[in-house]
Amino acid sequence: MLKIVYFDEASALDTLDQSNNGRLQEITKEMVDKANELSGNIELEGKASTGIFSIFKVGFGMDTKGQFSRKGSNILTTTITNTILTNFLKLLEEKKKNNDYTFEELQNYKLSIVPETFTFLKTLTPFIKVYSNSADSKVVNPDQSNNSSSLSENNLDYSLFDDVIANAKGYYELLATKDKEQKIVRFNLDGLRNNYKLTDLQKMNLIIYGIKVGQCTLESLNYKYEIGTEKPTVVNTGFDALRGNESKDELEIIDVILAGIK
Repeated sequence: MLKIVYFDEASALDTLDQSNNGRLQEITKEMVDKANELSGNIELEGKASTGIFSIFKVGFGMDTKGQFSRKGSNILTTTITNTILTNFLKLLEEKKKNNDYTFEELQNYKLSIVPETFTFLKTLTPFIKVYSNSADSKVVNPDQSNNSSSLSENNLDYSLFDDVIANAKGYYELLATKDKEQKIVRFNLDGLRNNYKLTDLQKMNLIIYGIKVGQCTLESLNYKYEIGTEKPTVVNTGFDALRGNESKDELEIIDVILAGIK
């Protein structure tokens, strides 16, 4: 690939481990050797049972949920990522040659963010946060205070949307369209490289490699349905007809492992 736009290291490692018996040990050794060389011979050798953990502890950090996450773009982190990437690309080529291709490969699909989804809200929340923080605070009359415990526009703090969505969603769905064919592709924000954002993906002609994990209707991505305040309807609208997809049709869901430009 000429440019890597998205790479999910953790998923790629899982795939390598499952697809190639014993291959993960070779990758681990290569990662340990490079980590030792770059980090001043950190004591990672002789820890076969905890090698992966040690490497991630050095080159990666722990997020608030206790999961591994990339921290920064230092040389060690970049080297570890490139080691996994190189081996994953080799795996793709081997499976193609052996006619054992289990990955979904999407080319010439146009990606778009569906309105009224959490992905759509995620692209807006940084601006909402800025607006909320810069807006003048309104003085509320104590006699007119809102004592209702129910959710409404009057008691929602929109400046917190970005943090709330980040904690509620691990993957963000985009619609991939090629002629009349449509699929749902899911991205993890931690996998985006070179400071790319979800909105940037809509402008690129990406080749995507991923795994089919299920199916759903396009309407079920609506944030109201995801949080359970409304139930999907099977009534088709004019918008459904224009996009060539009936609300009752289920689309494949693809978890993206690698995306880039060839």
